[in-house]
Amino acid sequence: IAVHHGRYAFEEAFDHGPGDRGWRVWYIAAAGQKPLLVDSSAGDPQVVAENAPATWLALTDDRLIWNAYHQGPSGPRFSLRSFEFKTGTTRNLLEADAGQTQYWFPNADDAGRLVYSTIERSGTDPAAYTYAYHVYLAQVAAGPLRPEQIDKDGRATEPIVRGDSVIWKEIDGNVTTWGNLERFSLATRTTDQILFDHQYAADYFTVGNRFVAAWLPDDTIFEVYDLQTDTNLLIEQYAPTSPKGVVRPVVGGDLLVFIRHDEFTHLQLCWTRLPPLSQN
Repeated sequence: IAVHHGRYAFEEAFDHGPGDRGWRVWYIAAAGQKPLLVDSSAGDPQVVAENAPATWLALTDDRLIWNAYHQGPSGPRFSLRSFEFKTGTTRNLLEADAGQTQYWFPNADDAGRLVYSTIERSGTDPAAYTYAYHVYLAQVAAGPLRPEQIDKDGRATEPIVRGDSVIWKEIDGNVTTWGNLERFSLATRTTDQILFDHQYAADYFTVGNRFVAAWLPDDTIFEVYDLQTDTNLLIEQYAPTSPKGVVRPVVGGDLLVFIRHDEFTHLQLCWTRLPPLSQN
């Protein structure tokens, strides 16, 4: 589900056939309006729809961007697609043979900046294929997309663009696992590691106006990273053997929402306001 300034988009899973999964992407222009179907696997062969990865959505004031997996004339194809609100048109920003390049995790802002990650296969021998994981930055406009690779080592995935920063996760061969967070400055073109005081890795991270929140391996120590001061802010801490902990935090703007768990009580949905960006 994606929500942005009163607009909504979501992916729906449905039964494509006996035991097969299909998907649809819907857009809602405002609360109370009917959803508009913008993409679907309904026309693809069942085996293609069944193997489609999750669709990731990026919603801005001007467009909806998502990754799609469809059957092409010569086989399955990956694409980054855009639905433009002013014209009501859908177009492919990028498209590739699914066996060579996969597009994942698009993220965009209202300035038209788009970041996304890829899985890129090299080699001709199936027994010796190698894979690289890259992050790209591009400006979405009327013409062709001109992406720029901004990572250096082929281990980057799940990027988010905020202000001067593109933040991504460094991984070892699996885009859906724990990793270290890296911060790329658009102004200086340099990359630095985001380090949590008490944690060795992170996953499912989000970025607000000032802070980065992530699901951390030791859930008894919950801290967020301050992009303005390059320090950590401790939110909650429990004894190492405590049944209490914090999981699935999400930060949007200055609002931090998280789940507090305890084996003796129900899950608790908690929230707090974080310090805003300093103007000094």
